[in-house]
Amino acid sequence: MKKKSKAGLILLLLVIALGVGGFAVFSALATQEPPAMSHTVLQLGDLTESINIRGAVESTNRRNVYSTLNFLVEEIFVEVGDFVQAGDILAVLDTADLELNIRQQRAEMNAMDESNRLNLRQSRRVYEDARTNLDTGQNPQVLNAETAYSNAATNMDIALRNYENARDDYENPINAQLLQAQSTLTLASIELDNLQRTHENNIILLAAGGISRNAFDNSETALTTAQSRFADAAAALENAETATRRALDNARDQLTTARVAYDNAYVALASAHTGAGQEIDRLFSNVESSQIAINNEARLIAIERLQRQLDDSIITAPISGTVTVNFATVGSVAGGLMFVIEDTDNLKITTRIREYDATQVQVGMAVEIRTDSTGAAVFDGQVSSMDPTALRNALGDIANLGDVEFGAEIAVLSTDTPLLIGMNTRLTVVLDQRHDIFFVPFDAIFFDMAENAYVFVVDAHEGRGTARSMPVEIGLETDFFVEIISPELSPGMKVLNNAAAVTEGMEVTVN
Repeated sequence: MKKKSKAGLILLLLVIALGVGGFAVFSALATQEPPAMSHTVLQLGDLTESINIRGAVESTNRRNVYSTLNFLVEEIFVEVGDFVQAGDILAVLDTADLELNIRQQRAEMNAMDESNRLNLRQSRRVYEDARTNLDTGQNPQVLNAETAYSNAATNMDIALRNYENARDDYENPINAQLLQAQSTLTLASIELDNLQRTHENNIILLAAGGISRNAFDNSETALTTAQSRFADAAAALENAETATRRALDNARDQLTTARVAYDNAYVALASAHTGAGQEIDRLFSNVESSQIAINNEARLIAIERLQRQLDDSIITAPISGTVTVNFATVGSVAGGLMFVIEDTDNLKITTRIREYDATQVQVGMAVEIRTDSTGAAVFDGQVSSMDPTALRNALGDIANLGDVEFGAEIAVLSTDTPLLIGMNTRLTVVLDQRHDIFFVPFDAIFFDMAENAYVFVVDAHEGRGTARSMPVEIGLETDFFVEIISPELSPGMKVLNNAAAVTEGMEVTVN
């Protein structure tokens, strides 16, 4: 019971203490000033969303004047800063050697042309004569071949007749010499047979004593003589037959030789005709070659190329504008870039736009142009072009991540500006712009759970007031400000800048 009373006493004292402390805190808060809050006094104004980039002034029409000729510069007629019209002479090159070369080429071409025309006349005459001789049968080679062929044909006919006669003589012995030899042999054979029988009878008679020894010897001598005549007649017949056979062989050989000669003559005649035709073709080819040689197109092209070099030796302005670069020096070789001519009245600015901003920039957007040398002056410009691909390095590759940029050009719309080619510029590309609107800092906006936007406004009296929320719609957003839209907004209304530090109904002090 005592413990309980003691506990209750402690609780009572604690409640009293808390009550006294709470009263003291409340009293302190009641006497403390509301927190001071920064605010924006609403006024109708213009809000611009933009990006800032840099660029360099260039001419919209720039032409580099080159020379591909390795001739010495003889004379220069302009200096940097001179204004020239298109076609004005800028410089002249030394072309003395070139002119001599052209004259030499023309002289050689004329001499060659005369020689080629003479060759054409001669080759045409030779061709026409050969053609006429061939058509009229007066071609020497063909004539000789035809004569040889005719002689060979005649010889073969003679040899053929001789062979046929020799064959007839051999196969049908009607040759007088052969007949005489055969007749002589026949008579010698008859005589020999008679004397042989007579001698045989005489042998018997001699043995029987029917004839004298002298008669017997005479018959034996006659028999020997007859035998000798028979042998001579047989040899004569054999010789006659051999002569006939040899005559046939000779006639056959002569016929073979004549036939070979005839065949060769025939081939030679055909070859002569072919050769004559080929010679006509060759002579006609000579005519064609001479006609082709007369064609001076190749030499004319070479001279035309030299003449073009002569024309190009007079360096002229391709456009009207100001000479901004002069690399030419009298006495030096002219090859390469000699002059740069630019239109200084029509300017553009080349720039690069980062990858993050490239999707926001469109052709036709307004651009504000400033330079350090022109102070606060602002010149009008417009995005005239955007590269469709990122810039590339010397190898043709797109730059590394983080360095990706896109090329763009800005047309300078302002006229008679002090902008000079080569100046560095500060460019403000206007992405969007609203006029006569209310706008506040980003931190003045807060959102509820449904993502509805609000601002805190204060109806201040003597610098103090109560914060109350007001629903608004979000319009144009820039890096620092945001457009707010609500029919409840009015000029002069105070909007607290730091909504995160404010609660509904909170007392605040506004300066």
